[in-house]
Amino acid sequence: MVKKASGKLKVYTNGTIVSFAIPTKWRPRTEAKRMLCRITRVVKNRYTLICSVGPLSGTHTAGQLNPVLSPGGSLLPLKFPANKAKLTINKVRALFYRLNIN
Repeated sequence: MVKKASGKLKVYTNGTIVSFAIPTKWRPRTEAKRMLCRITRVVKNRYTLICSVGPLSGTHTAGQLNPVLSPGGSLLPLKFPANKAKLTINKVRALFYRLNIN
């Protein structure tokens, strides 16, 4: 755990499945507030993520992430694409929304 001014933040390891909080300014009220992602790289408590439609651009803090608890990972049938160009959160949100409608 990393001690912060207001409490403790969780430290995640590479390959952990987490839920990523989509900032309110980047999503409409009717869309999901979180999406499942996997951590692909950790550098100084900043995390690089990949979700079901592709890798996210930039790094994210532990405050934006929540651990996903599942027994043996059997409840998470996610397939993460390999070697795609990095996508912005807005593009990922739009692709994710299109995939869930169809």
